[in-house]
Amino acid sequence: MDSTTEHELMEVDIIEELEFMEVDSCEDLGTSCRVCLKTFEYSQFTWCPSSHNICLLCLKTVIRDFMDKKEAVHFICPVGTCRETIHIDLLTREVDTLTYELLRKKFLKRQRKANEELAACLFQKIR
Repeated sequence: MDSTTEHELMEVDIIEELEFMEVDSCEDLGTSCRVCLKTFEYSQFTWCPSSHNICLLCLKTVIRDFMDKKEAVHFICPVGTCRETIHIDLLTREVDTLTYELLRKKFLKRQRKANEELAACLFQKIR
């Protein structure tokens, strides 16, 4: 199988797996998402480094944005002007193992490519 086909299949698998994430709004008890402002149970959240509550529904959007933007190398907090990086390891409790591994593989591949481009640029400046 060529790398393009494998790459495309990996993206389809991630999107399909995201559809199976169950998230239920909870009006009576819980906390509010800083993005959509709906109330969810505490277990339905993750947080960026600036402690913004992000519900799993909005986290799906963060993951989709990462998948759609081919140059993205980080998961970015969607709250206003925050733009903090959400570390990939925070996703381990939010998504199933298969989805996490697919995202991690894509994340590491993009990080490696970005590092190679940076190294090439720095090498050109040194010469």
